Amino acid sequence: MRGSGLTEAGLALFDHIARQAGCTEIAFETNRLGLVKKSKLAGYVVAGYIMKKAVTP
Repeated sequence: MRGSGLTEAGLALFDHIARQAGCTEIAFETNRLGLVKKSKLAGYVVAGYIMKKAVTP
């Protein structure tokens, strides 16, 4: 749902759950550039990249 604020609400929910659980850090994996951009606005930082390649015979 583009423009619905669903991503922002989800990130806020992650933060709330992490605080309630006593976590000091949270992380998640994504390949969606839009989610990376929105997450950075919410205070997340890019912590790495995952490289993937198919192995052919």
